[in-house]
Amino acid sequence: MLTAFNRAEVALTRDPARFSAVKTALESSGIEYSVKMRDPDSPHPLDQARVGSLGIRPGREYRIYVNQKDLERAQAVLARI
Repeated sequence: MLTAFNRAEVALTRDPARFSAVKTALESSGIEYSVKMRDPDSPHPLDQARVGSLGIRPGREYRIYVNQKDLERAQAVLARI
């Protein structure tokens, strides 16, 4: 089970194709993972007040985490894709 105390970030991407490839590689290797997604298009009341209406939207950000004990193996798997 992954928790905030035993996880390590193995990938960060804004590319949906790369995100899918990372997920598929980890799943096929039997490595448990979790994903944290940040969507800049989701409304937040302070966003408009802080930056105004610049129209710049970087897209969704995907952070993929694995158990710390699986980090080296996950990095080796992802180095092949």
